[in-house]
Amino acid sequence: VKSHAYLYSIEYEDRNLQGLIDEMIDNTRLQEGSLHLNYLHGDIALFLHHALSAYRPLAEFREIQLLFHADPPEIPADFDPTRVKHILNNLVNNALRHTPAQGTIRLSLSTPRPDEVQIAVSDTGAGIPEADLPFIFEKYFQGASSKKDEHRFGLGLSYVKDLVEWMQGSISVSSTPHTGTAFTICLPAKTPLETALPNYLPSD
Repeated sequence: VKSHAYLYSIEYEDRNLQGLIDEMIDNTRLQEGSLHLNYLHGDIALFLHHALSAYRPLAEFREIQLLFHADPPEIPADFDPTRVKHILNNLVNNALRHTPAQGTIRLSLSTPRPDEVQIAVSDTGAGIPEADLPFIFEKYFQGASSKKDEHRFGLGLSYVKDLVEWMQGSISVSSTPHTGTAFTICLPAKTPLETALPNYLPSD
């Protein structure tokens, strides 16, 4: 089991490195106002459920419970799979980094309004100090403490915020030290594009 987890960790870090390169390219285009979104139409709940499954081996190795819930179970929406996955990667990676063994990370989807999809990633981790909360979406913010195990936000959360807003959405955070953190994203369920979109087809 340990050898499998070690091999998975190598693959996981390799994917993270490639993802970071892609995000840096995206971030440059966001700053230039030239990022093109590739929307598809499909079940965003199914897409995110599949995307979350990539983290299960690492979560199990770290003895962290990874939960998924969508209400309703199927949520048709227009979304850019690559960029939505970038958002998920950043939030789940943060949660995995700061959630101890026996903790829980939950990905929840809902539709507060017919034209809106709400995505929430919450954890039972260390939480974020109240003094840091107003600044966590700033580029390269490292937190008030310089201790090794404290939050290091880097480019990730700044990129997520810029990307969500580029999609005409919003992001918020709530956190209690020693209890956990929850990030909530609201995205339009339908793009303003008038052309028909290709359908999202999940891979096996």
